[in-house]
Amino acid sequence: MKRLLALLLLLFSIPVVAEDIELPTYGCAVTLPPGEGWVRGSAQKLPVGEIVLNASRTEANQLFILTVLPNIPSDDVESPGVINRVLETLSTVGYRSGEPEMIKFNGMKCAQFFARRQQTAPGDLVAVARALLKDKTIYLMLMIGPGDEGRTKDVNFLRVMESFRFLEAVVADAPNPNHPLYPLYKLGAFVCVGLVGVLAFLYLSVILVTRRRSDY
Repeated sequence: MKRLLALLLLLFSIPVVAEDIELPTYGCAVTLPPGEGWVRGSAQKLPVGEIVLNASRTEANQLFILTVLPNIPSDDVESPGVINRVLETLSTVGYRSGEPEMIKFNGMKCAQFFARRQQTAPGDLVAVARALLKDKTIYLMLMIGPGDEGRTKDVNFLRVMESFRFLEAVVADAPNPNHPLYPLYKLGAFVCVGLVGVLAFLYLSVILVTRRRSDY
């Protein structure tokens, strides 16, 4: 299963065209550093969520993964249920971790994990994972590459993860009554309502006339 997942990540890889990758469906975005040969892969379904973004950098043997885990019955990233869900997901992609440390990330409380491969070998890969909880959804980021626990403080290693951000919701502005064109806005609104009423009246009139003629 784990080997198959790794193979799929490679088979469905496509070159990154843009450095900024926005995922409006999930309300978030990341930035891939320019000129480093990052290759973006396809989304992957997991038993407890979905890998919505993965990007690899072959020459440095690095991989960034962003996983979304919805329908979380908690609002606290420190709760046992949230921590267990993250540990299950790490296990699904082949990594194991101990208890997390709580940090501040993007102004939010964040659970940070240091994980090793379940079957370790000298010079094997490690992962730094961060979990954010927003709107009953866990946003789990993994930065994978060679190294040791010092990677949790390595700003260069974590730069893709550090670029993660939530997209701001676009809210339509209400009409400003003090705007010079506000009277025209009101007039236009009344005209539109009036036209809808006229069209409805004409439609009903046509229906009634047609039925009367069919009766003769």
